[in-house]
Amino acid sequence: DISSLGSVLFEMFTGKSPFKEDDNNELFCDEKESETKTLLSQNQLISTLTARIPLPFAKLVLNLMGIEGIAHCYTSAEDIAGELNQMLSNLECILSNSADQTALGSLHFLKGKLYG
Repeated sequence: DISSLGSVLFEMFTGKSPFKEDDNNELFCDEKESETKTLLSQNQLISTLTARIPLPFAKLVLNLMGIEGIAHCYTSAEDIAGELNQMLSNLECILSNSADQTALGSLHFLKGKLYG
């Protein structure tokens, strides 16, 4: 499905899993166990991706994963293919602008939590 594609792309681009690790982190697990895995926080996902890949690709991956605050939603594989083809045709421009990219989104701080 679309969100799984986003998770796979996240891991391909960053070398890290987009899911919170637990003590029972095994390569092979039951289908029920994999359904209970939760994504890292929105802030962690955004900062991890934007530190490693150009902003348009980061937006695509975050959108596929269903992260809030990302404007466009894909409803089919055809939509995703069209977006990827457009990005690849403009790859030189995207890469030349990636050094000047600004951070994606904004940080979300939970009330009642202290941050050091």
